[in-house]
Amino acid sequence: MLKAVRPSPLQIVFGGCIFVSLVAGAWGFYMLTVSQKFVQKTLPEVMLKGRMSSVEDCVNVTMDWYENCEAMKSLCESSVSRMMGACLAAQDRSTDCRDFGESTKNTHFGFKECQERGVTRFTRKACANSYRAIDHHCTNLVAGKVK
Repeated sequence: MLKAVRPSPLQIVFGGCIFVSLVAGAWGFYMLTVSQKFVQKTLPEVMLKGRMSSVEDCVNVTMDWYENCEAMKSLCESSVSRMMGACLAAQDRSTDCRDFGESTKNTHFGFKECQERGVTRFTRKACANSYRAIDHHCTNLVAGKVK
């Protein structure tokens, strides 16, 4: 007669870990997909707002986008520079970049402005990244990489 095979406690634990890992991986993939769709959907909206916005208005637009971001927090944070870049690229910023001069190169560029905005510990990094995006945009504009 055949004897019934019972899984050992170790097999049950490993099986449970594998099951939980698969569920967490599937959920993470789903959330990443939804988040990427949100970023892709809102990018043209930010660019459209950038057509009529000053550089400071672009920071406002980007910070508003960040504060209302429905994507995963890490994707929202990593997309701040992209949104700011899209807003800035919506119109010619040559005059603005010329007015900033070398001030954007300073590591404290935007620090005072972010403090005046009353950023919290949750929005501090997004505000700083917005101002770093201004430097990046102006550097590329001067180098002829942005039209």
